[in-house]
Amino acid sequence: MVQRKLPKNLPIKLIIISAITLCVILATLGLVLTFGATSSSETAKQNNNSPNDTSSSSSLSVTSTPAPTPASCDTFNPVSDRTWLQIVKDPDSHAGECIIVYGEVTQFDSATGTDTFRADVGGTAQTPNYGFVAYPTNTILTGNSQDLSEVVQGDLFKANVEVVGSETYDSQLGGKITTPELEVYTISNTGHLSN
Repeated sequence: MVQRKLPKNLPIKLIIISAITLCVILATLGLVLTFGATSSSETAKQNNNSPNDTSSSSSLSVTSTPAPTPASCDTFNPVSDRTWLQIVKDPDSHAGECIIVYGEVTQFDSATGTDTFRADVGGTAQTPNYGFVAYPTNTILTGNSQDLSEVVQGDLFKANVEVVGSETYDSQLGGKITTPELEVYTISNTGHLSN
């Protein structure tokens, strides 16, 4: 049996070729890789630690580049509760649909920022019963900070939205939660629940 020696720099060439191939694949999928050290305040945000923690770390984060959205939806269609649940079942296949939804803001604070909030959402308006509503779906809504400036946790709302697709985020227990994501065009307050 004849043994051939491989050139010493072959493993490095394979690593470089593999890295380039991976970058091309990720770019094709619309993903962006960022490498480098993060500031202690960014690390604290990511790890829910105090921003005064001076430890530093390196990170590799993968962020999806959002698809371009149309300038505006011409019309927003009301949806039934059943149609809403079909959207919830596969939000990515409904991306680009312009609909009217109703809901209750469940989180809108410094953790979500000024342009994103979580809400329980449904296709039809509900009237509070004993101080509660039961919209079926945990949903992420994003919009213009100025348009959302008067929205607070506990608000009931009607919103004209565009279905963006699905969004996955980390739960406080370390799991992953996938929800529909909606882009808010207009939002109106229909009440407020005090818990």
